Parts: sequence; C-alpha cells; structure tokens
Amino acid sequence: MMQRILIALTALGLLAVGGCAGEEHMNSQLAHDRIVELIQTTADALPWSATLVTTYPGYPHSTLGDAPGPCTGDDSGDPDQPYNWTFGMWLLVPGDMDPAQVRAAVIDVWRADGHHVRGDYDVVGVTGDGFALTMVGKPDDVSLRVSSPCFPNSAMDRGIDWPERITTQRVD
Repeated sequence: MMQRILIALTALGLLAVGGCAGEEHMNSQLAHDRIVELIQTTADALPWSATLVTTYPGYPHSTLGDAPGPCTGDDSGDPDQPYNWTFGMWLLVPGDMDPAQVRAAVIDVWRADGHHVRGDYDVVGVTGDGFALTMVGKPDDVSLRVSSPCFPNSAMDRGIDWPERITTQRVD
C-alpha cells in the first residue's frame, strides 16, 4: 500500500513539473528570437514585398514595440512570477491594396503556416509552441503583435534589442 502511495505521489510530482516545463526552458532571448522569426516568416510569405515598422510613417506618437509584462496581470515583484514578451509592428499597406485585403492575406499566411486562427475583425493565431499572433482590426491600418509563452521574471532581459524594421527577405 505504501509503495502505491509513493508511486502515485511521484507521478503527481512529475506531472506538476512537466506542466511548467515550457516556462523553465523559455527566456527573453528564446522568446525574442521566436517572435522576430514569426514576424519575418509572415513578411516573407506575403505575396508582395512587405515592410513592418515600429513607428507608423508620419505619426511619431504611434510607436509600437516591445512590452514585457506579467502573465497574470498583477506584478507582485516575485522573481519567479511568470512574465512574457509582446512585440508589435505596423504592417505597411501597399498603395494598390486596402487594409482589409492585407488582413485577409495575413490570415491566409498564418493558416498556411499551421497556426490555429480565430476571429474575424480582431484575429488571433496561435502557434504549436504557444506563441500568439494578434492582428487588431482597424479600418485604416494593420498592426501585428506577437506574444510569447510565459517564463520566470528572473529570466527576463529588459535590455534586449528589438528590430525597428522588418522587410521581406525571400528571393523570388
């Protein structure tokens, strides 16, 4: 009987550790690299030469970019509290397209990449590794944001450099 209890407790302990395994292996650099990769992959897959920027041209107060934050919404200061990165950029709309066409193309790209996509106006695509791609529905522009899975606050590097511009790199 005692042996069964020990086995059950050991199994529960392994499940508990396994539930947090993703957080233990994620950190600022891994989150940063994957976020930039997802934005670059989106740009490269669009049927035009895409440009994404952190500041919308002509509107200097429209800067998007990096935002570290607690996953729970409450910043307790605990070094092991789960945090994540969110990074946003404006996808510039080509002159011969309207924002609705651009949003439709992005949704097609995300679905083709195997992301679970939901929503019609505000669209969220979730990757197999837990990153969330968000496109906010607006009539005149297109913004993309990517959020990482959570990791301990102690693994957060707020000094990490983020790109101000991402452009299509594919070779046609």
